[in-house]
Amino acid sequence: AMAAGASFLNPNHLAAFLHLGFFLCAAAAAAPAARPKTRLLFGLSAALHLLSLFRLESRGAFLGLLAGLLVFAGRDFRRFTPRLRLAVFLLIGLLAVTVALVLGERFARATDPYRYHRLQIWKASWEMIEDRPLLGLGPGNFPHLSPAYNFPAGAGPARYGRTFQGAHNAYLTLVAEAGAPAAVCFAIAACAGLLALLRRREPAFDPAGSISGAGLSILAILVQGAAEDLQERPALMLVPALLAGTALGVLRGPSLLPRSPFRPSRPARLVAATGVVYLFLLAVLLPYLAHREARIAHRLGREGFLRMRRAADLIPCHPEYHHDLAMAILNFGPLAADTFAEAESELLEAERLKPIDYRFPLLRARLEARFAPRLFADRGAAERATALYSRAVRLAPLDARPRLELAAHLVDQGRRPEALEVVREGLRLEPDFVRARILEASILLDLGRHEDAVASLAAVRATLSALSEHSPESGYASEITADAPPERERLEAILGGRATAEAPRF
Repeated sequence: AMAAGASFLNPNHLAAFLHLGFFLCAAAAAAPAARPKTRLLFGLSAALHLLSLFRLESRGAFLGLLAGLLVFAGRDFRRFTPRLRLAVFLLIGLLAVTVALVLGERFARATDPYRYHRLQIWKASWEMIEDRPLLGLGPGNFPHLSPAYNFPAGAGPARYGRTFQGAHNAYLTLVAEAGAPAAVCFAIAACAGLLALLRRREPAFDPAGSISGAGLSILAILVQGAAEDLQERPALMLVPALLAGTALGVLRGPSLLPRSPFRPSRPARLVAATGVVYLFLLAVLLPYLAHREARIAHRLGREGFLRMRRAADLIPCHPEYHHDLAMAILNFGPLAADTFAEAESELLEAERLKPIDYRFPLLRARLEARFAPRLFADRGAAERATALYSRAVRLAPLDARPRLELAAHLVDQGRRPEALEVVREGLRLEPDFVRARILEASILLDLGRHEDAVASLAAVRATLSALSEHSPESGYASEITADAPPERERLEAILGGRATAEAPRF
């Protein structure tokens, strides 16, 4: 099931796509004008889709399935005989019980420590909506801004290591990105379209059940959208839109589409054709070629430098290509004045294109702190690095890692009281941040607070002992639990017996 779902990102998205096939086939099998062989063929196909849906074990998909079946049965419920009504009730009840058993077996089989975090994700998404209720955060900005609204994941060394890229609710994501007015417009359009498609009609008007099948399948996807961010897969947006457009076009009929008396001239057609060609080049071909070059560059490593530059030249408005090119420049060879300037320029362009990303000021701060003084004897580089580190901290308020780098930079500048305050802010976010705790002990030792330094070093030992058998589940968790042996051993040598005499108090 997971391997099959990978073709659609995950099994939930594949289950949403199977809704289309199930309800189209079910409506065709139940069409009054259908022949017996046609009913059998489409009935078997609908059963195959249904078995696949149960195999995928998606909560949201089951919710959409039951909603579609209830509407499917309710449309013609008055026409049913009493015996048929009882059979429909029993069938839907049996499906509901089967759904409950399948989901119960799924959760009993697979332990998921984050099973109940969806409510917290919805709460955090609502906080995003409250900040920009009218215009929203901007299309596609949800995953980039959600880390600032993250919440502790519970037990474990990395409290903020598990982020959310969407609201796990298509409508909350829509409101957060596009604003409440846009969501209201979508809701009105969706309800009007569904009412038009699901209205009960005479069998002669829709003999194959195609219109009602399209309406039921779209209804199931819309209901599933309350539990999943289905818009991440273009196929789940484009295919239902094609179905809805075709069905609504049939409802309008040819008599309502009169021929237009306007016939464009030859120059107008030439201009239109030229526009289509340019649109294809800019929107399809160039992005494809740039993506292809970037993938090859990542695969080749250091030898793919020229490929990465070509990707950035093909799509100059893509911030990730400028970021990757800067990284390639820095890793290509020894850093000189010209390569420093080129890498700085690429990072500046990436930050201009995507000012909400903390990585770009963080990387620029590293350049200013580590290389600018050596290459240019620039006395102002330290202050610029401090400002850039501070900007990265503001852009990532729940990430302790930029605070560690800012604190280390302040130590290098001799500003230890400020560094201690910054590193403790990071430890309030991630109490098990090993390198931050080591830096805290080092700062306390430099400030002459030996007893506090001993306590911090004891906390480091306790954390390392507790994590001796821990396997980090993400890159973030690996950074939080990573040790700094040289500095830790230096502190242990200085503090000596005091560090061993102190017992951890947690």
